[in-house]
Amino acid sequence: MHAPVPDSSTYSLDEFVKLIARHPRTLQRWDRLGLLVAYRTPTGRRFYIHAQYLAQAYQAAIAELRTIVYCRVSISLYRLCKYRKPLTEGLGSK
Repeated sequence: MHAPVPDSSTYSLDEFVKLIARHPRTLQRWDRLGLLVAYRTPTGRRFYIHAQYLAQAYQAAIAELRTIVYCRVSISLYRLCKYRKPLTEGLGSK
């Protein structure tokens, strides 16, 4: 069972979904996997506290700082071989 909820803002599943821009099933899956465990009302409904929102906002901000660079250099093998000079060309033999 979860620890008592501190005095802070609480969010229903629908409210929290809108705040962090995720699908409700994603949050339910995270809850099952223990990645973002939801608090429960006495009737079993999920809810989240403001500290959980802040943690998700922080993780999202960190993710935005990551830069992924993808560079694809494409040259056909035919062109590469056609215009390549032999290694011995221009060296001469002495």
